[in-house]
Amino acid sequence: MKCAASAVWKGDPTSDVSETGAESVPPIFASLIRTAPFDVLNHDQLHALIDDGPILRFSRGEVVTRGHALAEHVWVVLDGEVKCSLLSATGAEKIMQIASAGTMFGEEAALLRRPQLYTAQTLRASTLLLIRGGALRAAIAESPSFANAMTLRVSSTTYALLENLQLCLQGTSAQRVAHYLSQLVHDSVECCEIQLETSKQNIAAQLNLTPETLSRVLSTFARDGMVRTQGRRGLKLENMSLLRRCASGQYQPAPITPIRDAGPPRGAQGPATTPSCSARSQATGGSAPLTTMPAGSRP
Repeated sequence: MKCAASAVWKGDPTSDVSETGAESVPPIFASLIRTAPFDVLNHDQLHALIDDGPILRFSRGEVVTRGHALAEHVWVVLDGEVKCSLLSATGAEKIMQIASAGTMFGEEAALLRRPQLYTAQTLRASTLLLIRGGALRAAIAESPSFANAMTLRVSSTTYALLENLQLCLQGTSAQRVAHYLSQLVHDSVECCEIQLETSKQNIAAQLNLTPETLSRVLSTFARDGMVRTQGRRGLKLENMSLLRRCASGQYQPAPITPIRDAGPPRGAQGPATTPSCSARSQATGGSAPLTTMPAGSRP
């Protein structure tokens, strides 16, 4: 696979300086020891896992990996944001995952040694760590705790994918949005402020909605006191109990009724009525005159 990303670093993962000494790199260990499932590995195991794994920087909009390319690596987002989406022949896309800092993607194809099914593209400037598929399989074989953590991760990812598919097939637009928002906070939280990690357009694509539908749903939630928008990506979730009931289908908010034109005031001159026969005759270029038929008769 060819990409336009620039290699930031390749070498000793404990070093904070590149081989040229010209550029500092992210503290890899500090990032990975806080990232599941790597947090169960000790220093030596983590060193072996990311040995010879380059760190690459991508500009906004760059393709990280294309669909149907053989998956040889697992990607860990150290900084930035990457969307993983399926593309149709017409160019329409279905976003499967939005990977932010601390998120891994591509492990399912790399573990199976099969082609990647989705295309991964950066949504903003991003720094990614590549982990070789062989190194990942070796770490799983060596560490039972890491194997268990990877099993739980793959299972959680599969369940979340099926849950999202079920919502897209069976859930209403309000249920999809409510479920998405409820997954962003802990179950015990009733009111909090959040910042969406991606744009509302990407969230709409992830939920199989149009951006206009997402905006209407958020407006109904605001009307019912569940959320309050704060800027482009800010949201205040004010009634999580009601939001969770909406996600489960126990509460269905009434849609916002569009304002209809009531027509001209009583007594006002209305618009022009149907043109006269002579006017219609002139409009048709003076063709055969129109004949008036008695009511109830047929031509």
